[in-house]
Amino acid sequence: MIHAKPQNISKNIALGHTRYITNGILTQPLEKDGITLVHNGHIKELESENKSDSQLLLEYIIKNKKGDMIDTIKNVIQNIESSYFVILIYQDTIYAFKDRYGIRPGLYGIKGDDIIISSENNKNTYIDKDIEAGEIMMVKEGKIYKYQTKNCFQSYIFEFLYFSRPSSTVYGLSVRDFRINLAGLSEKMIKNPIDVVCGIPSSSRVYGL
Repeated sequence: MIHAKPQNISKNIALGHTRYITNGILTQPLEKDGITLVHNGHIKELESENKSDSQLLLEYIIKNKKGDMIDTIKNVIQNIESSYFVILIYQDTIYAFKDRYGIRPGLYGIKGDDIIISSENNKNTYIDKDIEAGEIMMVKEGKIYKYQTKNCFQSYIFEFLYFSRPSSTVYGLSVRDFRINLAGLSEKMIKNPIDVVCGIPSSSRVYGL
């Protein structure tokens, strides 16, 4: 829990993270060798009993670092096929990128001079532009640059069914609308009357509407 606002922020870029840990013991952001990183997803190629996949990803980036960070990230996307959306800071520049399948959501928005990158949005906010599968977005000195690598887009249905907030959009599709429409289709397929709809967790409650 955050009890006070961060102090002594000397620059105009920052990373925050609320991901629960699926393996390993470290929270995020992670920092090593001048790279600060946050990650959402599950990288099955990088698994260890003692380290999180996020920590192993950071170590992979450092170990396989090319002369240019864009080339380094291209190497990650080319060689690691699992699901991930990553944001990192290196040399006062922000990089955001997805795996080639675009399994995890990742969006950005612009409001005035501010650029916000997030793994999830609210459909009423300005964070409404998707980062595409296999895409690298670089934010440097207030300007956005994009680099497209291999795109094998395969959306992950569990983002719509379970993970995402109902108020979010994933690749332009309202999660709430998806769940309501799915509930309507399910009702037509079920012959017996439905008495109770249980949310496990609360993301499923919309199915009962």
